Amino acid sequence: MVTMEERMSTVEQEVSSIKATLEHLATKADLADVKTDIAELKASISDLKSDLTWRMFGMLVGLMVAVGSVVAVVQTVFD
Repeated sequence: MVTMEERMSTVEQEVSSIKATLEHLATKADLADVKTDIAELKASISDLKSDLTWRMFGMLVGLMVAVGSVVAVVQTVFD
C-alpha cells in the first residue's frame, strides 16, 4: 500500500517536472513578437522582390541595347 508521504513525493516530482517544462514554453507576448517579426520580414521580402525585378528589367534593356549596337556595328563593317 502506498503511503501519503510517497504520494506527496510523487506529486512534488511531477509538479517540478511541469514547472521545468513551463519555463521553455512561449508566452502570448512571445508569439505576438514572432508575428510582428514575420510581418516585418514579409514586407522586407516584398520590397526586395520589387527592387530585384526592376534591376533585372534594367539589365535586360541594357543587354538589348548592347546586342543591338553589336549588330549595327557588324552590319556596318560587312556592308
